[in-house]
Amino acid sequence: IPGKAATCTETGLTDGIKCSVCDEILVAQEVIPATGHDWGEWNVVTPATCEEEGMEQRVCANDASHIETQAIPATGHTEETIPGKAATCTEDGLTDGVKCAVCGKVLVAQETIPATGHDWGEWTVVTPATCEEEGMEQRVCANDASHIETQAIPATGHTEETIPGKAATCTEEGLTNGVKCAVCGKVLVAQEVIPATGHTEETIPGKAATCTEDGLTDGIKCAVCGEILVAQEVIPATGHTSPARQLPARKPV
Repeated sequence: IPGKAATCTETGLTDGIKCSVCDEILVAQEVIPATGHDWGEWNVVTPATCEEEGMEQRVCANDASHIETQAIPATGHTEETIPGKAATCTEDGLTDGVKCAVCGKVLVAQETIPATGHDWGEWTVVTPATCEEEGMEQRVCANDASHIETQAIPATGHTEETIPGKAATCTEEGLTNGVKCAVCGKVLVAQEVIPATGHTEETIPGKAATCTEDGLTDGIKCAVCGEILVAQEVIPATGHTSPARQLPARKPV
């Protein structure tokens, strides 16, 4: 009577013997106890994720068709901060967010922080304007000192001041009035030379010499400045002239 091997879960039987003619049991079969499972190590079939269970299994060493499975719990997320950034004058910022360091899923979304806009200080002169050239001034943002705004300062223009001239004389040149800048000293209208006028001749009347008094020749002076151009010269007195004596007439020889 054929027996059967015991399995992990079922008993077996030893071989028995019977009479093949009358079927009398000559050697009874005996029960062989079930062997029970001989489980191996658990092996991961489907890894668990942050949000979903996985699966692992183990195989019986006595019978490879006997496989046992069990769930691997979801691991849960590993939180990691997503760094935010401060808003600037011109760019929006972001709050801190949170994501999973394993799967990358965003758990707390970052939110936009609106740009602050500039907070300008007072204008400060960097380069003063001159009479002819523009200057420059700047102002700095109180929120971010790297933000600097500049603008031109218009040239001031010249402040005119008269350069006094002088009249020409008989012997010296004169000058017209000129114009200069009272601030920078630049000559705006140059003075021009006025030629000397030259003397205006006027006769100094002389007088004739007499018997007892010297006379004078005519002289010449300038009628404007009075300078003597031709000096008068002395004419000596003539002295007295005695009348001629009358001689007696001669008798003819």
